Amino acid sequence: MAETIGDIINDPICSFAKGEERGVHLLKQLILFAPNSEAAFELRQQIEDEVGHEEIFNTRLKDLDIDCEGLSKNLNSLYDYAQTCVDEKDWVKSVSVQAVIEELAMASFIYRYPELDEKTQTVLKKVIEDEKRHLAFCLNQLEKFADSDSRARTEEVHKNAISIMMAAAEQEGLSKDQLNDAREIMKKAYFLHNSRLKKIGIALPKVSFARTKLL
Repeated sequence: MAETIGDIINDPICSFAKGEERGVHLLKQLILFAPNSEAAFELRQQIEDEVGHEEIFNTRLKDLDIDCEGLSKNLNSLYDYAQTCVDEKDWVKSVSVQAVIEELAMASFIYRYPELDEKTQTVLKKVIEDEKRHLAFCLNQLEKFADSDSRARTEEVHKNAISIMMAAAEQEGLSKDQLNDAREIMKKAYFLHNSRLKKIGIALPKVSFARTKLL
């Protein structure tokens, strides 16, 4: 486990704080090919949420005198992959990778939550509640577009996203403790997300987190 509040927040909370800006950029593009006005309205609300998250994260980090190191490699790679899905203007694939990011963010925040000070916990409570709503929207959209072709594309996206995260988690430079933390967070996110997707008939590939490889 990380030993200082700076370590705890930089790994991985700081990364998601930095990721809010990229998230807003992607959501603004996603609105342009939303399937209906209701979906577009929800995305506008999400943009407001993400901008608000960035503000409260930055304020709290400034109060703690913590200088973020920036996006982690796995999160940066996920956002890059999300951009390719958005560039294709594929609604199902774009919403699928957004769901992965939302789930991973929640798992990261919940994993670190007990180690944080009360004020930072208050910030995370607000963010986690918003992320739950964003994830629910993604799952609702995947269920609405749950024909066989859409399911195949959704499963493809999740398999690719998991591969990206696994490869990045093995990146050179992570300490043993950091790698263990990354595996624990991914494991929690995977099992939660898998249980949600099963309810709408979508299957995730099996993963061994002991060696972080797809089976």
